[in-house]
Order: sequence, then structure tokens, then C-alpha cells
Amino acid sequence: MVDADGTIRGIDFGRAALRPAAKDFERLAAQEFRWHPGSEGAFLCGYGADPREPAAWFRQRVRAAIGTAVWAFQVGDEDFEAQGHRMIKDVLTGA
Repeated sequence: MVDADGTIRGIDFGRAALRPAAKDFERLAAQEFRWHPGSEGAFLCGYGADPREPAAWFRQRVRAAIGTAVWAFQVGDEDFEAQGHRMIKDVLTGA
């Protein structure tokens, strides 16, 4: 990809797949949007209209949070399990 100023940037397409946009928003919201203030607004500025419908977005975040915590527990990944628990707390706090 090339920025407006001509800077060439590489992108890792290792997890690329055809899936609903909300799935990508879910992943971004759990990490990048949380870690980098302003990144959600910047992403939406480039993306266009926000496709997230509030009730569906809540359900999706709940499923992702529980799924993350359970899968990480099953495989013994304590750091990722902690992220899942944080995701559960975040979604329920915002409810």
C-alpha cells in the first residue's frame, strides 16, 4: 500500500478472509482501538459509514469475549485468557 505522501507500507494478510465487516471491527475494538486512542475514529474516517448496529454489536462482542476466554483457558494461554476476561468486563461495563 502507498500512503498519500508516497510512503510504501507492507500489510500482513495472514488472517485475510471474506467475512462480515463487523468481525474485523470486533478484533480491532478488542485491541487496536483500545491501545491507540483516536484509531477508531481514524479507521472510520477511511472506512466510511459505521456498519455496527448496537444490539448486534453487543451480541457479537459478548460471543467474542466469552469465546476468547474459554479457548485460551482450554489451551493454557493465560495472557490471552486475561484478555478474554477483560473483553467480558468491557462489554458488560458498556451495557
